[in-house]
Amino acid sequence: MAWRLLEHTADVGIEAEAPDAGTCLADAGLALTRLLTGHPEPAALGQTLQEAVRIEAPDLGSLAVAFLSELVWLRESRDLLWTGGAVAVEPAGEVIRATAQARLLRHDAARHGAGVEVKAVTYHRLHFGPEDGMWRLRVFLDL
Repeated sequence: MAWRLLEHTADVGIEAEAPDAGTCLADAGLALTRLLTGHPEPAALGQTLQEAVRIEAPDLGSLAVAFLSELVWLRESRDLLWTGGAVAVEPAGEVIRATAQARLLRHDAARHGAGVEVKAVTYHRLHFGPEDGMWRLRVFLDL
């Protein structure tokens, strides 16, 4: 397992670890889908469409918050869930860019489950960067 959920009094945290920044964000996206559906294996839910996602931010932490916030927005606005996808993270001038070819699934609570409602991705105790040869992300979500 490349991610785990963290307990917190009013929020829930996600920790992800991967060999590169893009995979770390992709895995955190699966953890988010796990929370939104309650399904133990988000990648096994299937897919219905692919869509390009592009996020820019001034630093790595803001990039992680913006990426996960985009996934929350896709769920809230279009009822779409992240089920995986290749994510590339690269410098782009004065910003950092994440681009993904997202695999998405239209959420059906009866089939996929209904987990918790995520209000926002927060900067509380945020960490995203290389550490001991791996990329690590820790982020908390407001429920």
